[in-house]
Amino acid sequence: MKLICIQCIKREIKFMIIKQVKTIILTLCICLSYVDSSHAKEWYEGGNLHDKNMWQWKQATTDNKRATCADFVSYMASNRLFKAKLMILFDKNYGATLYAISNEMIDCLDYSIVSLKQKFLISQKIESYIKLCYLNMNMLN
Repeated sequence: MKLICIQCIKREIKFMIIKQVKTIILTLCICLSYVDSSHAKEWYEGGNLHDKNMWQWKQATTDNKRATCADFVSYMASNRLFKAKLMILFDKNYGATLYAISNEMIDCLDYSIVSLKQKFLISQKIESYIKLCYLNMNMLN
């Protein structure tokens, strides 16, 4: 009888240890995921297409395009180069307006290169097309 009780106790101790280890592992996973998310980039960070050509733009990810456009749009907004109505939107909600205009710029740039050949796209800089998009969308003073 004592042998059975000792086995039961051993089993219970083993079960408790496994349960505690699982709790510790779960806690560590939660902590690690919190640390990782605290270092996550914002949507407007990390764009690196500023001095690239339109062929490189065409090959880039949407996140890279959005962050690059955010840099261009942010520059224009901080220098108050947009029309007054648009600047009012920036003043009311900078983040949302920056996001919306950045997406509009992506659409404009993507649309402008749909039918162009690779050879031509390689010779065209993004900055030139950004300026054309601002003008075509009638955003500038």
